[in-house]
Amino acid sequence: MTQMQSKELQNIRKVGEHERKRVLLINPKKIGSSNVTFPHNGLAILSGILKKRGHETLIVDYAFLRGKIPSVFNFIEKFKPDLVGVSMYAFNAREGMEIISEINKSSPNLPIITGGPFATLYTDELKKNKSADYIFIGEAELTLLNVVENAKKERVPKIINSNSPLDLNDIPIPEFKSFYQWEIIRNYPIMTSRGCPFKCSFCVGINLAHKRWRHREIEGCIKEIKSALEISPHLRISIFDDCPTVWKERFKQFLRAYKKETNANLNVINTRADGIDRELLILLKECNCREIGIGVEHAHPEVFKHVNKGETLKEIEDACNLVKDCGFGLTISFVVGLPYDNLERIKESIKFANRVKPNHMTINPIVPFRGTPVRAWFEKNGTILRNELEPYEKSLDAFECEEPYVETPDFNRYERRKAFYMFMFRTGYILFKWNKLRKVWSIAKQYGLKEDFMLWIPKGIKRNFILKKMEAIYAIEILRKEGVRELIRRHKQRIKLY
Repeated sequence: MTQMQSKELQNIRKVGEHERKRVLLINPKKIGSSNVTFPHNGLAILSGILKKRGHETLIVDYAFLRGKIPSVFNFIEKFKPDLVGVSMYAFNAREGMEIISEINKSSPNLPIITGGPFATLYTDELKKNKSADYIFIGEAELTLLNVVENAKKERVPKIINSNSPLDLNDIPIPEFKSFYQWEIIRNYPIMTSRGCPFKCSFCVGINLAHKRWRHREIEGCIKEIKSALEISPHLRISIFDDCPTVWKERFKQFLRAYKKETNANLNVINTRADGIDRELLILLKECNCREIGIGVEHAHPEVFKHVNKGETLKEIEDACNLVKDCGFGLTISFVVGLPYDNLERIKESIKFANRVKPNHMTINPIVPFRGTPVRAWFEKNGTILRNELEPYEKSLDAFECEEPYVETPDFNRYERRKAFYMFMFRTGYILFKWNKLRKVWSIAKQYGLKEDFMLWIPKGIKRNFILKKMEAIYAIEILRKEGVRELIRRHKQRIKLY
C-alpha cells in the first residue's frame, strides 16, 4: 500500500461525506494490573490524523478507564465502526489478542488493524492468531489513512511497514476528545520528543523503529498544551518522552517557555541521572513539577556494568541527592534478577535505596523480552521459566511477588522471590495494614525473613502515615480547584490522590 510523505500531514484534505469511515480504537487493560493515570497518547495522535481527514473516531482506553465500562462488543453495536484498531504492548498482548479473536468471531466482516510495540516485536504471534487483517510495524502515522480508507477482510494478515521518515513537527495535535469519557482526563500526556539513543540491556526500545531520537519544535509543544488547557483548565501536563534530556539545553528552553505560557502542574515521567543538574531542577520547580523519577536498575557495580545504561552509579546517587536537596519528591526504580545478579548482590541495591531515602520506589522482576541482550544472556546462561506474554493468573496484593520469568544456577526462583521480599522489608516499602498483617507474616516465615518482618513494622507504619498525609494534601488541592464532586468521583473510582 502507498503511504504519505511526512509533510502531507500538515495539509490533509478532508474526504467527502460518503467516503468517511467510523473507526473504533482500543487499548486493552492487562488483567490484574492497576489503571494508568493518563490516556493513550499514541491513539490520540492517530485519532487526530483521522479526524483531520474527516473520519469519525472513538477511543476506548480500558487501561485508563475506571469503574464499570461497557464491553468492546457494546461499543461495536452502538458506534457501528467500519473497522477496529487495537494497540498492544507485550504486557497486555494476551488481552489484546483475545479481543481481536472475539471481534473476528462475532463480527466476521469487520476489518481489524493492530499496532504498537507488540505488533513490531512479536509479529509472528499476531500472524498465528490470524484475527488481524493488518499489522502495523513501527510508526503508523504515515500509513494509517491509506489502510483505513481501503480496509477489507484479508485471508492472510497484511504487514504494513513505514519506510518514509516521519518529522514529529508535521503531526496534527492529538485528539483527546475522541476518548470515551474524555471529560474525566486530568493528566494530559505530551510527546516533546520520541525515541532513545541509549541501549539498556533489558529495554525493548532497542529494537523499535523509534529508537532514533527526534524532537519537536518547542513552539508546537506549547501550542498543544495551551489548546488542551483551553478545553480542560485543571489538567496536569505529563511529559512522557522516552528520554527528554537527550538534548538538555533544548529541554531547558522548553521549560522556560512552559513557565512563561502556563502555570499548570508539570510531571516528567522519564529522566536519566546524567541529564539532571541544579539549573534543570530549578526550572522544573518553577514549572510546578513536584517529583522526579530516576532509574537505578541495580546498585552492585558488576550487575550495573552489564545493564549498559551509559552513566555511572555515582552520577545516579549524586542526582538522587540533588533532587531531594532541591525539595522534590524522589521516585527510583530497581530491577531484581538481572544478568549476574544474585541474593547477595541485591543487598547493594537495598543499601542504595536506604541511603537516598526515596519517597516512592518500584521494584520489578526482570522480564526477558524478545530481541533484548538480556533475553540472549538468559537463553545462554539460565532458564526461561515462563512466557513473558502469558498473563499471571494468580491475583496478588501490591506487596506480593509474581513468579519469576527466569532463573540461573546461582539465583534460582526461590531466591529471586526472597530477594524481592527482602528488598520490600528492608526498605520499609510494604504499607502497614492490619488486615494484611497475617499474610505478610506468613511470607516472612516462608522466606526466612522473620527478623526483617519485625524491623519492618515501624517503617511500614511510618510509610502509611506519610502516604495518608500526602493524600490529604492533594485532596485539599482537588477540593480547592474542582470542588467536592470531583473529589468524590476520585474517591469512588479509587484514583490515587498523590
